[in-house]
Amino acid sequence: MRATLSFRNVYNRLLSRVPFTYGIPVPEGAATGPGDIALLDANDHPVPVAVQPMATWPDGSIRWALLDFCGDFNPNKTATWRLVIGESVTTPPPAQPVRVKRDGSTLTVTNGPLTAVFKPGPFSLFHSLLADGTEWIRPGSRCDLIAVSPAGKIHRASLDPSPRLSVEDESPLRTVIRWDGGLFAGDGTRLTEYRIKLNLYAGNPYIRIEHSIINRETPERGVWLKEYRLELDTAMDRTTEKIVRQKNHGTDYLSRLVTLRQNVTLLAPTEGQGKGFGDTKENPVGKFGTVGKVVIEDEGAFQEDAGAFPHFLKPDAPRVVLGGGYAVVFPFIGVRDETRSAVASILRMAPQHAKAIAADENRISFDLWPAAAGTWRICRGMTKTHHLALSCFGRRLSDEALDDEAVRRECFTGYATHLSPTDPVTVTIDPAYVRQTRQAEADCLLPHRPDLYPRLEAKLAGITLHGDPLAFSGILDYGEKVLTNNEEDQGHSYAVEYYRSGSYLNYCKLVAQMLHNSTVDVVCWDPDPLRMGGTPYHTSYHQDAVCVTSHTWTEGMFEYAYITGDHEAFKAAVGICDWILRFMEAKPGLVKQDGREIGWPIMALAAGYQATGDRRYLDGAFRLVDFYREKIAVHGELANEEPPGTDYHLSGYGEYAGFEAMHKLWKVTGDESLRIFAYGLIEDSILNRGHIQFTGHGRFMDLYALYAAYDLSKDPKWIELARKMLPSGSK
Repeated sequence: MRATLSFRNVYNRLLSRVPFTYGIPVPEGAATGPGDIALLDANDHPVPVAVQPMATWPDGSIRWALLDFCGDFNPNKTATWRLVIGESVTTPPPAQPVRVKRDGSTLTVTNGPLTAVFKPGPFSLFHSLLADGTEWIRPGSRCDLIAVSPAGKIHRASLDPSPRLSVEDESPLRTVIRWDGGLFAGDGTRLTEYRIKLNLYAGNPYIRIEHSIINRETPERGVWLKEYRLELDTAMDRTTEKIVRQKNHGTDYLSRLVTLRQNVTLLAPTEGQGKGFGDTKENPVGKFGTVGKVVIEDEGAFQEDAGAFPHFLKPDAPRVVLGGGYAVVFPFIGVRDETRSAVASILRMAPQHAKAIAADENRISFDLWPAAAGTWRICRGMTKTHHLALSCFGRRLSDEALDDEAVRRECFTGYATHLSPTDPVTVTIDPAYVRQTRQAEADCLLPHRPDLYPRLEAKLAGITLHGDPLAFSGILDYGEKVLTNNEEDQGHSYAVEYYRSGSYLNYCKLVAQMLHNSTVDVVCWDPDPLRMGGTPYHTSYHQDAVCVTSHTWTEGMFEYAYITGDHEAFKAAVGICDWILRFMEAKPGLVKQDGREIGWPIMALAAGYQATGDRRYLDGAFRLVDFYREKIAVHGELANEEPPGTDYHLSGYGEYAGFEAMHKLWKVTGDESLRIFAYGLIEDSILNRGHIQFTGHGRFMDLYALYAAYDLSKDPKWIELARKMLPSGSK
């Protein structure tokens, strides 16, 4: 079996050694082990790839596999690779594999360009680091996390008496070194905790650092910070040069690379910080504001010849200051001395404002919450994850080479129009193959055929879900804006459309939204078991609300975990399933209230059963179906007491979720009694009670019910009814 993978280099530059961690669905029975899966490049040559099973079918074969590999991509070209399954293709080893040497509790990781040593005990991100054989971080150098409370009390990761060092993933293509620990002050008091995962790739100077700040402390409202940063003291000389790309230079506003010998700080200001760059209360954000744009703190460092500019282009001219003017830069910084170089950035920096990257002498700082941005509150049970990029070289790189390294890690082509950064090489997989896997509902969907139905495809492509995950909405709202948090399984919708149409934009939305939903929006810890693991609904700060079963989405979260290899998201989705079981046992009356409270947890538990095989989730889903049976026994129809607990009148609300849920549960189990019950409810609701496409009561019904009715019965009358619901002229 073969499938096409398409890689598009969106830059007009050669991109080399671009690493990928990319999950693929696999048809049932096609691959019994990792050795059954291989990759061929554009020349049909096998490439080194590491395969990690992420989920299995009931027969034990691989259902989802995570692939680690890298590739070279020509400027502005699309390359066609082949995924090969079950053809006994021999995968070659990488020329410079990642290797882990264990000496007691000390870990030494080599990958060709880099040799990193990690030691337990007092935290130091690296004990030592060599780049191209040159000392890059010396033993004893500060590589520390620093958190400052609003009162100015300093907490450090290095003051944790017992941090934990481990290897999370290990393969010749990618190895993940993990740190877990707390942030402590000098007097021994603890503020909160962190998790760091360092991804090292075969033959690559690039380290992708995943950092999460996690609040599992007892104060009910959370913890507050006024500064939070990762500092690295390198082995560079103190007289370093800093290289940045200025976006607007001179009277023609052309971009240029600039070498600076002073200290440099790049800021992504948040609300209230941009006044020095021309922001006003009336226009603080967006295309003409600096909130969500990266600017150099000291604009004078660029030494623009402003005296020769016409008055309307001078730095203080209204139109210039409106959008940051000459201070706007691209979101990365290069640092070098005579024998070493580095490129540092915070991935997706601008949309997650406030942020800063700083270089002073031989110190590099990643400011995840910079000073002067105000205070940052992290709710109890909240996690916030960032991804940092650090490339290290044991030689002096030119300005252009440093720029090339930055663009190899992130795409800035939309930066001029205030679009969110994405990836430099996009990847899509053949939709026809995905349909064969029966994952992400691909086998149930209309194939992407704009040549046959252009108006329909244009309408689908233009749909914007309310979470708006790629908006420049700030540190906690990037991924899903307030107040839309936890509304519908938008991640699953993005996964479905990515696989149906091959639109990489939907992949980016899936990743941004599900990373947010699995961290910011999940209560990872709470002393109340009816809160821990749940997802609070509609609130201005994501977690300042109750947890309810109508806001439990796991389909998209599991799919995101499979596609990206995010183990924490998988755990969060499983935790939601466990929370549902606790909540429905403790407060069945609230769960029985309406169709969304019953329907969405059925879908969540069905997905949890498929992901884990845990029978408790399947039993819980059928217990929720019994709640529907109780409603029928009492009212003779699906209806709810409104307002809740008054029995003033009966109303249908959210039953679209229940109909979809029972249909999906039937597809997982094939249970005949469920099929008969679910079909009878849908038929009665539509044909006898007139509920179709949100008539009767808002959110009562949607067109999925017609599809479910047809699939449950194979009666063509549902297809005919669907035709009548479509616009005139549709086929």
